[in-house]
Amino acid sequence: MNNVEAKLLVQGVFEGIKLAKSASDFEKIVDGNDRLRKNKFNSSKYPNLKINISTNDITKLKNSNILSDENKILPLTDSLNLSPLEKLLYSVLWKNGDLGKEKHIIEGVLAAEDDQDDSSKERGLVFYQYGKHLAKREEPIVDQHTIRAFLLFINIESEDPEITKIRKKDTLTNDELLSFRVWVKSSEIGGIDNQFHIDKVLFSLGKAVKITKRS
Repeated sequence: MNNVEAKLLVQGVFEGIKLAKSASDFEKIVDGNDRLRKNKFNSSKYPNLKINISTNDITKLKNSNILSDENKILPLTDSLNLSPLEKLLYSVLWKNGDLGKEKHIIEGVLAAEDDQDDSSKERGLVFYQYGKHLAKREEPIVDQHTIRAFLLFINIESEDPEITKIRKKDTLTNDELLSFRVWVKSSEIGGIDNQFHIDKVLFSLGKAVKITKRS
């Protein structure tokens, strides 16, 4: 896919998002395009998440000596009081080398509930925003693909080198995250329930237009 084709795809998808009114409308955006369908969001791997984490939950974890004051899971020296599910999930985190990432999620939860200024946040932005979503469902979930799709949309008139740069992008900055959050909140997208469907569409779009080493 060249840059002209990528820009046309982005324009068409965002126009479809603007007109969509139901879950089936969002599904049709992806299923109606071969490139998007090939990069379709795996809903069985990432089902619609309806979990809420509050500051009270964080406080309970700290009082139970599960979380440190630095918002990290403390090393488990005694697992007798853990449920089988807690043991299993901790083991998965350990095996994947993900212990420590919970710090950013927790910071997001606390920031969302306290309406903190997060302009200085630089690391762990994807997990941080995920924490904000867990605290407040109206906060969007982001990843490299959704941000890539959004950046192409708002820079659609940019010159070819800039479009190529965005299509190769696999990171995000605080300013880009803020712009995306402002767009989501200002767009009439049918409320919180449709947000998950928009996430899926943008994921497919951002993944489809990405320039990889094999592209």
